[in-house]
Amino acid sequence: MILKRLAVCWRKQRGSQFDYSEQAILVVLTVGEVFHLTNRGAEGFVRSIFQLMRINLPVPDHSTLSKRGQDLKVNLPKRDAKDVDINHFTFLPGCLQGEIFL
Repeated sequence: MILKRLAVCWRKQRGSQFDYSEQAILVVLTVGEVFHLTNRGAEGFVRSIFQLMRINLPVPDHSTLSKRGQDLKVNLPKRDAKDVDINHFTFLPGCLQGEIFL
């Protein structure tokens, strides 16, 4: 399950940083690339999504994303506009496939 891959090793000492998995860092960096967000924006966006979905996981902060993101490469496939299918945008909870709520 993806949530197990996003798990972190908890702080070893009081005040120390979380040790995030490579998968957790890649998820937040990928969200940032897809939505053209800064690291701070991607952090806030993922934190908001986790809150909406009631997922109790810590989100890597922007400084961790900057440091660890230097060693990781986010590869997004290039697609033409004609290849985009609205039915693939079903990531919003509660939406039926292909429905758009305004």
